[in-house]
Amino acid sequence: MHRRYGLLILLTAAVVLAVTYASVRTFQPSGMPFSINVVNAHTAVIVPIPGIPLPKALEPGDRVDLAATPQATRIVISRFTQFDPAGRAYEFAIRRGRAIVTVPVTNVDTSTGTGAQWSEWAFLCFTVLLGGIALLASWRGRDQAAAGLALWAIAFVFGLAASSLPLDGRLGLSAQLGAAVLYLLARVGFYIMVESMVGTALSHRNRTFWRASFLLILGAGAVAKLGGVLVFVATGWAEFLRPQYGFFWPASYLVPVVLLFANYRHADGAQRLRLRWMLWSSVVFVTSIFLDNTPLLGFWVSTITSTLLLPIAMAGFLYAVLRHRVVDISVVLNRALVYAATTSLVLGLFALLESLIERTTLGHGAGLLLELAVPLG
Repeated sequence: MHRRYGLLILLTAAVVLAVTYASVRTFQPSGMPFSINVVNAHTAVIVPIPGIPLPKALEPGDRVDLAATPQATRIVISRFTQFDPAGRAYEFAIRRGRAIVTVPVTNVDTSTGTGAQWSEWAFLCFTVLLGGIALLASWRGRDQAAAGLALWAIAFVFGLAASSLPLDGRLGLSAQLGAAVLYLLARVGFYIMVESMVGTALSHRNRTFWRASFLLILGAGAVAKLGGVLVFVATGWAEFLRPQYGFFWPASYLVPVVLLFANYRHADGAQRLRLRWMLWSSVVFVTSIFLDNTPLLGFWVSTITSTLLLPIAMAGFLYAVLRHRVVDISVVLNRALVYAATTSLVLGLFALLESLIERTTLGHGAGLLLELAVPLG
């Protein structure tokens, strides 16, 4: 077998595993029974999750003293994820007047939250479509734009899998930072794709300007995200975790989107038709990322809207690639691609079905034999 196909098969297996794991974990959320809203460098506010009761010792609006909170709890706060291990207990330093009260909080199953079910299915569609784009661009891509598309989708898929690992402590922090690095790599792939699509329309001087702008904003986002998390975990100073600074993290996506729009304005009719779906899909995707990082519409409305927009954007990208050939993709299927797609479908459906059956038939007090028998059945 040619070495290239051997590497592609290994990559396909890794993508399939990442998509399957991230999809299954989507239906198994667990974490704090509330959300945290950082209001200043030293204080966060408790925000209830609809459908999940707060611990008896806490009330909505309670203020958390971040500097007085133990480091293990600060790591959980910094992750902003619903994939921390259920059953783990953490101590929160709550301000009550001039006093600080230590309140233990245990992670819970958060799948009972209001609206969780449909948002899980929306996120599943997004993950599967993203994995499909990754495999399509990897196997059938024929130009640099397709390579950028593949890099974006693959890095994003691996980032989703890393961010959903049920880890806490330093392992959880490492997984969070690793996922952030993968998301940065995905941004690089997205820019490579757009610049390659624009092609000869850019002069050398303009190309240098756009690249420098992208790298500058990408670096600012990396410093704000990675540096902000590390400083917060080490010292309790949470300035860069405030929602206002969430703008810096997705801002690097704006550069390729603006570049695509500028080229679209000066393109001829045929070229505009090819770029239109890619442009609007990019706008929807970037809007989703911005809402997820900067809750301009309020925390829950932004989260729900962001989750809904993601599969819409992925469907638009896939249509632009297959219908309008915005990147050079050969759609003549070979047996290796068919085998990979079939394996992806079988593994994904099996894992998802097993997870759904287990969730709907087992309670928290089920015995060990029953927990083993249901998935096997």
